[in-house]
Amino acid sequence: MTEVQTQADQTIRVSLSPFSESETGDSLGMSEAEGVVQLQVDFRTVTQWLNDHDRQSSSFGQNIGQELDNLRLSTAVCLTDSDGMIRGINKAARVWLGIDQSSIGGRSNLLPWHRGNRLEDLSDQMLTMGARQLQFIHEAQTPQGRWWRWATIRSHVPAIIGGGEDSIVMTRPVAKARSPQDQQATLLTEQLALFYELDETDRAICHGIALGDSTSEVAQSVGLTRRSVEVRRTKILEHFGFARIVQVVRLMVRFEENQLLNG
Repeated sequence: MTEVQTQADQTIRVSLSPFSESETGDSLGMSEAEGVVQLQVDFRTVTQWLNDHDRQSSSFGQNIGQELDNLRLSTAVCLTDSDGMIRGINKAARVWLGIDQSSIGGRSNLLPWHRGNRLEDLSDQMLTMGARQLQFIHEAQTPQGRWWRWATIRSHVPAIIGGGEDSIVMTRPVAKARSPQDQQATLLTEQLALFYELDETDRAICHGIALGDSTSEVAQSVGLTRRSVEVRRTKILEHFGFARIVQVVRLMVRFEENQLLNG
């Protein structure tokens, strides 16, 4: 699930979990992340630094990285042009994102949202629609493979060289996170507990559904009327918080694949 809130100052806040495109996704609130305030402070520092410089000068364009390092920020900063090419990065970006000087002039495809959800496409769309600043809370990996919750700001600024607009991307890990695989394992365990809260008849109905049996066939196998099975099936969906019967099928398949069912 994706939450999008448009502010009066054209700031858009978006929160995404690793499962934002699945049926089990929960959004993460901005207030849940530690360090978001610090990110905002660093963002103001960078934008003030940009305002204090003559960005049209070629010498400034050649020393962006050094200038950013002099700010001594704990937040990773990446300046990109309108084509998505990296113009400058700071030390924190090199540490947290694995971007080095050789990446200057290349595409910014090492930013953390490329390892999480479709944040780049989403932010591009929002900026195209007129947003001036985007704030994200999302989960993604570091280049070392560790999962963190990240706070990220992306904003348009006047182009450093030439016309048009560049983009500032600032991000920092704010809390450790579990990998999607770990979260899925926890979710599966919780769903297994819900499954065994069902009585024997409802569990048999779930098995029949997973086998592709018709309602009449399931009713015959459990000794109930067709109408009774339909009522129980609705309650089973409510029990799991599902909207469609195919979700029960998928769940039973996952139980079988992980050898979690007794008998």
